[in-house]
Amino acid sequence: MDFKQKFENGKTPVCTIWEYSSVKLTNPFYFKEIEKLIDQLEKHKNELIGLKTQTPDFEYLLEVVLFLGDESPGLHFSQRTIKFMNDIGGTIDCDIYNEK
Repeated sequence: MDFKQKFENGKTPVCTIWEYSSVKLTNPFYFKEIEKLIDQLEKHKNELIGLKTQTPDFEYLLEVVLFLGDESPGLHFSQRTIKFMNDIGGTIDCDIYNEK
């Protein structure tokens, strides 16, 4: 988990970013990793909703970054993941990079 406070690097940043991520994976089936993330975050769901309620400009983003290797990775979002992101007012973003 990585955390940077607003103005930590001077006056340039205009936001605070919290990041929770896995190590870089090549050619995985992402479903299992996403479910592990939801397992960790779901127990804090009420706190996340409360923070969003107190600060409406606060944004939650589930960002999946795919690094293509020799195989095509599987990308699947379960109903549970979609419901969780919807419940906390979050969005899902996917980026795909070809490493070759």
